[in-house]
Amino acid sequence: MRNNIWALLNKIAPQEVEELVRRINILSGVAKLRPVGRRKLASYLNTSERKIRSSAEQMAELGLITTQSSGMRLTKKGDELRARFEAFGKIPGNASDLQKRMSKYLDVPEVYIAPGDVDKSASLEAIAFLSAMVLTSYLRPGCIIAIAGGSTMATIADEMSTSYPDITVVPARGGIGSQISTQADFVASRLAEKLGCQCRLMYLPDDLDYSTLRKLEKSTTIKDVLGLVKKADIILLGIGRADSMANRRGLENSQMQTLLSLGAVGESAGHFFNIEGHTVYQSPSVGGHINFEGENHITISCAGGYSKAEAIIGAVRHHKPAVLVIDEGAAKGIAEKI
Repeated sequence: MRNNIWALLNKIAPQEVEELVRRINILSGVAKLRPVGRRKLASYLNTSERKIRSSAEQMAELGLITTQSSGMRLTKKGDELRARFEAFGKIPGNASDLQKRMSKYLDVPEVYIAPGDVDKSASLEAIAFLSAMVLTSYLRPGCIIAIAGGSTMATIADEMSTSYPDITVVPARGGIGSQISTQADFVASRLAEKLGCQCRLMYLPDDLDYSTLRKLEKSTTIKDVLGLVKKADIILLGIGRADSMANRRGLENSQMQTLLSLGAVGESAGHFFNIEGHTVYQSPSVGGHINFEGENHITISCAGGYSKAEAIIGAVRHHKPAVLVIDEGAAKGIAEKI
């Protein structure tokens, strides 16, 4: 398994990483012991009071903690950051037992697990933040990223902050549904904006018939974009439940029932598949025929929520990613299914 993100950052700026880890630990420690004094916190974190004082003073200036006679407490801003860094904090060191179990069960080389369950919190921030960190670790000068649409992909794009002006972002396929903010073109454009890099778009809906799509794919603009998709170094895909994705794609009720009767449990990149990973239906789409399998690129699949357990199992059997990012809710559901 490749070096984790913390190890990569440590090679670039070891002192900065040490301070970052200390501040994350302070956030966690203060959250558990509040109110807490510097001496007690230093003992709890097994570090010196001097280091705690230095870091805490700077964190107070940033509005992350408050210091009173009773001890330190987290501000609302500090507590929000602590919650988000819980996902980041799972990466350093050895993988957790749950990560190892998921990697073994699903036969996926790398599995990262964000805290929580999106089904309960209705927030994609934790899994998107972790996915963004994983994606950042794979970025290289000159690389091409193909990203699919969907709410998870859109949130990941918003979480990116690293500047990589010399890479290219393309949509992995055409748009989908009526919500523009989650269509692949829009998500790709947003990701490119956050990375400060160039972007090539398709400007096409996702619900055209096969004949029209095949004709459009011959146009110079679309052909050029599809050429970049085929050469993508990193492919970022979401995973959806078959029923909800069929609804998003505007399938009629009779079509949806037929799809579910065929055993469809999930969808990714336009392919509906059963629990064994076999395709039962492929929606018409520009780029839908492109094969994302192979060793010339890295596929990162992301999905969260207990309710998506079967969809995730089917997805990794349909097309095994190099990296899978899920949350604790999804991991629990997967463990119960396998």
